[in-house]
Amino acid sequence: LGCTAEECLAVEEDGAKHVFISKVVEGGNAEKAGIMVGDVIVGVTGTFEDLVNVAGLGIEKVQAFIAGRSPDEVLSILVARGSDVMARHESALVDLCTLPEKDINLENCLTSLNGYDMGFEEDAPTV
Repeated sequence: LGCTAEECLAVEEDGAKHVFISKVVEGGNAEKAGIMVGDVIVGVTGTFEDLVNVAGLGIEKVQAFIAGRSPDEVLSILVARGSDVMARHESALVDLCTLPEKDINLENCLTSLNGYDMGFEEDAPTV
């Protein structure tokens, strides 16, 4: 798809697990479709070509819908732009690495946590 998505680590009162775009591959389908870093995925094409609301459902649900599409099928992704989800995720990462009871090197901790992503970087025919 030409992008990497991550699940926000910030705890939501309603239990929502927002999925946002953390990386867009230059020249990839995601960039061509106008997807930008920080966009939050709120809808994905479902089994019957309908757009399914995935806002707050987490990375596993989003991945399941995307993986369920064959490479020759059109995939539609609806995003919300301008939210603070990515900023709250980054703040939660820093909080995880600065717990007072642990002697952790902040830079190593953030690098380790940021190294985990649910990459959608292979380009499919259409985003």
